[in-house]
Amino acid sequence: MTPGADTASAPTEPGLTVTADGGRLISVVAYAGRDLVSGSLDASRTRWRSSRALRPGTEYVVNAVATGRDGVAAQIAGRFQTRQ
Repeated sequence: MTPGADTASAPTEPGLTVTADGGRLISVVAYAGRDLVSGSLDASRTRWRSSRALRPGTEYVVNAVATGRDGVAAQIAGRFQTRQ
């Protein structure tokens, strides 16, 4: 996840990216405060990107589910704050 989990002063550009290294993303849900962050998966389902830059001074919460090459599902969760 970029910006990384627990980052206290993340840049707003280029946005949020969630990547499944060696696997495929099943779902990604991200919130900016109470607002759902829009984004999309690439064709290979290995990368999800937010549709827009991030808002300054906002806490983001990200939850994702991915499967590895072995087919086992894993949850990815994190939160970070963007700089003012």
